[in-house]
Amino acid sequence: MSPRPDEWGVTAHAAPHGEVNVADTDVFDSWLTVLGPTSTLLWHHLASLLRQGTFRMDVDELSNWAGTAPHQTWKAIDRLVQFGRVLWLDPFTMSVEVLAPLPTRRGVPRSQPRGGRAAVA
Repeated sequence: MSPRPDEWGVTAHAAPHGEVNVADTDVFDSWLTVLGPTSTLLWHHLASLLRQGTFRMDVDELSNWAGTAPHQTWKAIDRLVQFGRVLWLDPFTMSVEVLAPLPTRRGVPRSQPRGGRAAVA
């Protein structure tokens, strides 16, 4: 579970093999089904704000922006932490991943056999 400060600083970091700028809309297509809508939206918003540099945030402001209750916002932040997209450097400093790898695909599309190759007629 994430710390629950009233206000915290937000800074940026990049994944070692970051491929996608999180502030770009491509993140929604690749991460939405992994993180869920609220977590993806918050991650994109925080990364977009970091284009201006580090800043301070509080849960009420973030919740008002997202249209969620504070407990739902904390749940979304916890999910970002769980998937390594957000780190708590200390109880009052959050680091948001601004360059991220694309998630791996789960499973093989139904049109392909288990070997991963399309059947040849």
